[in-house]
Amino acid sequence: MNRIPLITVALVILTGSLAGCSSVGNDRIAHQTSQTVSQHLVRGQTTEAQVRAIYGDPMKVSFTSGGNQVWEYEFTRMHATASDFIPFENLFRSDAKGHRNSLVIYFNKANIVENYAFSSSSVKVHQGLTP
Repeated sequence: MNRIPLITVALVILTGSLAGCSSVGNDRIAHQTSQTVSQHLVRGQTTEAQVRAIYGDPMKVSFTSGGNQVWEYEFTRMHATASDFIPFENLFRSDAKGHRNSLVIYFNKANIVENYAFSSSSVKVHQGLTP
């Protein structure tokens, strides 16, 4: 049996497993859009308990000067770029691109959603010695 095709298949499988993506954050907002969020969150109606049931625990909780809670959710998924697989170049630089969803919810004193903001954006990260 010819070993070259076997080695080629092994390299393709290895490269595919190394080229995977990485993600961080709350995966419940990974596939959300402005439209789906507006279906879940109704200003003046949706309670804190309902938000927790839909999106889980927030990544960050803060308070306004008036004592109202602000919950923040975020999900980011990154993929390595082709330049990361160029021999020797990847020793000096690393690039990744991906997508980030962010949801910030402002509650009133009765723990009801008063306002919220959802954003979805492309992101790119560059690290290394070369620009």
